[in-house]
Amino acid sequence: MSVEITIERDIPITEDEWKEAVGKIDSLKLDESDQVGFNPMTKEKIVIKGSDTNVAVYIPSEKEWIRMLSFYGGSGSLPYSPAWENPDDPVRKGVIELASILNAKLYGEGEPLNLP
Repeated sequence: MSVEITIERDIPITEDEWKEAVGKIDSLKLDESDQVGFNPMTKEKIVIKGSDTNVAVYIPSEKEWIRMLSFYGGSGSLPYSPAWENPDDPVRKGVIELASILNAKLYGEGEPLNLP
């Protein structure tokens, strides 16, 4: 399977469309918080500025929101996870619903994903 899944359509998705669609799905929310990590060699703190178009998915089993999707250049993307193969995966369900609202298609490394 692919390394990255994208949400795309022929006409680029606008930021306003993206935000509006995310707002219609209970299991998704916009998350503009910064990402914080540490350099494993120097232990230096690294901060990546958040974006107001990043999206978190609610994961019921973890009882928390986890940022999964980013939006850039008219399309959304998220890293592939083996959990994606489970039709009940909350990330998969939210992404499929988001693509449907946006009249967009899902791709894995540029190839259309054929989902049941």
